[in-house]
Amino acid sequence: MKFAFYSKFALRFFKVSFKQGDLTLLFLTLILSLMMMLGLTIFIDRVQLMLQGQSREFMAADKVLVSPSPVDAGWLKEAKRLNLKVAEVMRFRSMIYIDDEPTLVSVKAVSEAYPLLGQVSSKKTLTADTELSAGGPQIGELWLGARLYYSAKADTGIEAELGNARLLASRVLIGEPDAHRRC
Repeated sequence: MKFAFYSKFALRFFKVSFKQGDLTLLFLTLILSLMMMLGLTIFIDRVQLMLQGQSREFMAADKVLVSPSPVDAGWLKEAKRLNLKVAEVMRFRSMIYIDDEPTLVSVKAVSEAYPLLGQVSSKKTLTADTELSAGGPQIGELWLGARLYYSAKADTGIEAELGNARLLASRVLIGEPDAHRRC
C-alpha cells in the first residue's frame, strides 16, 4: 500500500518538475557526460589499436628477447624448429679507428636475417639518394651513421678498424626500424 502511494507521489513530482524545466538541465548534463565517456572510450580504443599495429615496426619484430649475455643456443634451435624467423642483434660500445683517429661509438652487429620487419635506409655516399633495403651490411662491411661520417670527415670506401677487424665502410646508415633501442 505504501509502495503504491510513494510511487504515485514520485510520478506526480516527476511530471511537475519536468514541466517546470527543473530536470531538463539534469538530463542534458547526463546525456552530455555519457556522450563524452563514449567518445573518450572510442578514442582510447583507436589509439591502442594504432600503437599495437605500429609496435611491430617499432621493434622490427613481433617479439624481442633481450639478454645481457648470449642467448642459449637451444632457444634459437627451438625457434627455428617452430619455423619462427630469428635475427640476432648485439649492441656494445667500442673504439673505432678511422685514419688512425679513435672515436667512441655504439656498435650494432646484426645477423643476415635482420631486420625481421621494416627496412633499413642508407645511402651510398652522404650526398646520394636514400635507398631502402631489407637487410644490413654484408660480412666485412660497416655502415657508419651520418653523424660519425661528419665528425670523422670520412666517406664511403675507407677502411675502419674495430677491435682486430678491418672493415670497409660501404654505406651511410640513415635509419633502421629499431633505432630507438640503444645499448
